[in-house]
Amino acid sequence: MPEPVAAAAGAAPTWSVRERAPRALRPWEATAVPLAPPLPPPAPSSAPPPSSEAPPPLNGSAPPPIAAPASAKSFPTNMQLLAMLVVAALLVGGVGFFLFRSRTATTTAPAAARPTSAVAVVHAGPALLASQSLNGGKGGPSLTLPGSPDGMVTTPDGTRGYLLDTTHGRVIPVDLTHGTVGTPIPAGKLPVDEEMSADGHILYVTDNLGGALIPIDTASNTPGPAVQLLQGVGAFVPSPTDSTAAVSIVNGSGQPGILAFYSPASGLGSPFAVGNNGPDELFYSRDGATLWVTEPGVGNLPGVVLPVDVASHAVGSPITVGQGVAGSAMSPDGHLLLVSNSIDGTVSVVNLVSRSVVATVPVGAGPVRAEISADGTTAWVALALDRTLVPLNLRTDHAGTPVPLANAPADLSLAGGAGQAWVLFSSSAGDVTFLNGTALDQATRVGNDPGLLIAHDLSSAWVANAFSDTVQRVDMSGGAAGGPIHVARAPVDLALTRDHRKLLVLSFGDGSHAGFLTSIDTGTLKPSAPLPVGVAPSSLTLSRDGNSAYIANHQTNSITTVDLRTWRAGASIALPCSPTQLVMTPDGAALYADCADSSQVLPITTGGHTVGAPITVGSSSSLVMGNQGKTIFVGADHQLQEIDVATNTVVLSHDESGNIVSFAPTPDDLTLVAVENTGGALLLIRSATLATTTSVAVGSRPGVLQLNADGSRAYVLDDSQQKLYVVNLSAAKVLSTIDVAPNATSVIVPSRQP
Repeated sequence: MPEPVAAAAGAAPTWSVRERAPRALRPWEATAVPLAPPLPPPAPSSAPPPSSEAPPPLNGSAPPPIAAPASAKSFPTNMQLLAMLVVAALLVGGVGFFLFRSRTATTTAPAAARPTSAVAVVHAGPALLASQSLNGGKGGPSLTLPGSPDGMVTTPDGTRGYLLDTTHGRVIPVDLTHGTVGTPIPAGKLPVDEEMSADGHILYVTDNLGGALIPIDTASNTPGPAVQLLQGVGAFVPSPTDSTAAVSIVNGSGQPGILAFYSPASGLGSPFAVGNNGPDELFYSRDGATLWVTEPGVGNLPGVVLPVDVASHAVGSPITVGQGVAGSAMSPDGHLLLVSNSIDGTVSVVNLVSRSVVATVPVGAGPVRAEISADGTTAWVALALDRTLVPLNLRTDHAGTPVPLANAPADLSLAGGAGQAWVLFSSSAGDVTFLNGTALDQATRVGNDPGLLIAHDLSSAWVANAFSDTVQRVDMSGGAAGGPIHVARAPVDLALTRDHRKLLVLSFGDGSHAGFLTSIDTGTLKPSAPLPVGVAPSSLTLSRDGNSAYIANHQTNSITTVDLRTWRAGASIALPCSPTQLVMTPDGAALYADCADSSQVLPITTGGHTVGAPITVGSSSSLVMGNQGKTIFVGADHQLQEIDVATNTVVLSHDESGNIVSFAPTPDDLTLVAVENTGGALLLIRSATLATTTSVAVGSRPGVLQLNADGSRAYVLDDSQQKLYVVNLSAAKVLSTIDVAPNATSVIVPSRQP
C-alpha cells in the first residue's frame, strides 16, 4: 500500500477510503481504512449494583450551484456510529454506557437436534424515526424505516427529512408533515456525508468510495449528475458566502487529517495536513473566513477543535475538548460550538470568538449528537447509552432533566414543532437465522444490536445484545431464544470456557468507569457477581488452560488479568500505548497487543507479564494469529504484513492496491483468504509471498468474512446487497448466493476450540 501521509514538505500524501472493518470497531477506535490514490503534494456512570450470588468456580460534469448549508453536519464516523454501544457508534458498529438492570428469572431454551450446518446470519432490527415530546406531552408517530440509516438532516422549514443509509448506498426521504417514508434515493457506493443547502433546495451527498459529490433536488428527490472529487473523500461542506466548499479526505488512524478547498471553476485545490487525526466534522464561520474542524484524539487522548484560515490555510492553536468526540453543533449566530464527548459523558461549550472552552457540562453516558434551538438558548443532546434526550441551557451552561427514550438514539432533529423532536433510532430488536443448505431457517428474535457466539462443538449458541444489556441462549433449530439474562452495560464480547460450563461476558461500561466481566453458568443460566476489569475493556482473550483471562483497557494503556478460578482481577500489565486488540499464541505462551493508533504491536510473555520491544507495523493495523502459532498476519493501510513469532519482527510486507477489509488464514496458514471490497472480490493470497494467486467475484461491496473449521469454505457477506456468498476455496468457485435481507449485519461460524 502507499505510505501514510508524510510530514516532510514535498512528500506525496495518500488518503483512505472510509470502510475497513475486519471486526466490529468500538467507539474508542479511530477509523481503520486503506488509503486512496495520492493527489499532488500539498502546498507548503456508576457501577452496577452488586450481586448477592457468589462467583461460580471456573474450569480449565459541471457541478450545480452550491448554496450555503443550513448546518454543518458531518459524515458519521465509526466513533459516532459505535459510540452507541457501541459502537458505537460507534462503534464503529459500535460502546456501552448502559444501565445495569435487575435480573429476572430465566429458563433454558428448549433442547433441539443440532443443525447440520451451524452457520448463522445476524440481522439488525428495523430502524425507527419517532416524534418525541420534549416537555412530557404525548409523542407523535413512529415510522419504520427501510435499511440502516444512522444520520439525518432536515429542510430549513422542517417539513422533510433525509436519512443517510451508508450501508445500502442511499438516502431515505421522509415527509415529516404527514409522517410518511418516501422511496429511497440511490446515492453512490458508500455515501458517508450529507449536507443541506441553506434554502433547502439541494442535498449534497458525499460518496466516499466513488469519490464523488451527488446533488439531490429536494423538490423532486432526484439525484443530479455526480461531480467527481477523489476516492476517500469524507465530507463536503459548502461555504456560506460563495460557491466554494471545504472537503475532508479520510486518512488512516493516528495520521494527520487532510483538507482541501473546492471551486466549481478549478476543482479540488491542493490538499494540506491538519492536526494529528482525521477530521470528525467541519463548520464554516458565518463570514466564511474560518473553517472549524473537530478532531478526535489519537488513542485515548482528548479531542480538539482546530481553526483553519480559509484564505491562507494556516491552522491555528488547538482548543482541547473531551474524549470520544462525536456529533457537534454550531449556534445560529456562529459564536458557540458544542462538542459531544461520547467517552467523557460531557458536552464542551466552545466560544469561537474567544477560542476557548467556556464550560464542560456533564450530560450522561454516551452523548452522540447535539442540536440547538432556533433561538440559540437551548441545546438538546442525544445520549445513546443512557437512552435519553438531555436539555442544555446555553445561558447557564447547565443540563436539565433527561427525557427518557425507549431505545438508543443515533440522531435527532428539532424540526418536530414546538416541544417536539424527531429522534432516529438506528436499530430495534434483531434476530438470528441459521443456514440450512442454501436457505435460511426460521428467524429467532433476540434483543437489540446482537452479536453471536456458536460453540465449537455446536452444543450451544449465545447472543449478546449490546443495546439491551442482555445475553440470551439461542436455539439453533430456529426456535425461540431463551429469556434475557441481564448483565452490565454494553456486553461487547463473549467467550466460552473449554468445558463450556461457563460463558464469560465482557461489558464495556461507559468508557470512563470500569467495565465488567460476568460469568454465566451455561446449565442454570445464573450470572455471577460482575467483576470490575478496567476502563474501556475490549478483546476478551482466554488462556489455553482456561484459568486466566486477558482484557485490553484502552483508556488506561493497560491489560487487566483475571484469575477465573478465584474470580479476582490480578496484576495489571502497563503498556506504552493504547491497546485496541489482543491475540494469543495457540500454546498460550505469548500475548500480542495491537496499538492501532500508534502503529505498534507489543509482545507480552504470559508467564511473567514482560512487555517486549514494540514491533512497528503499518497504520491502522489489525491482527490475526496464525493457526500454527508461528505467524501473526497484520492488515494495515493498503498493506499486508507478517510478524514472525519466534523473533518478534516483521519478516514480510506486501503493498495492496485494493481495499482489503477482512482476512483469515486457512488452518495450515499456507493461504490467506481476504475480502477486497472496492472490486468486490475474495482473494486467495499465498502466505509465503503475500501475493494474490486467485480472485473470486463476490458482490459489489463485500465486507464480513468467515471460514469454516476445516478451511474448505468461505462465507462472505455483502451487507450493501444483502447477499451471502458461499465459496469453495479449493475450486475458487461460488457455490451459492443467498438472499439474507433484511438488514443482515454479520455471518457467524462455530468458534474454534479454545
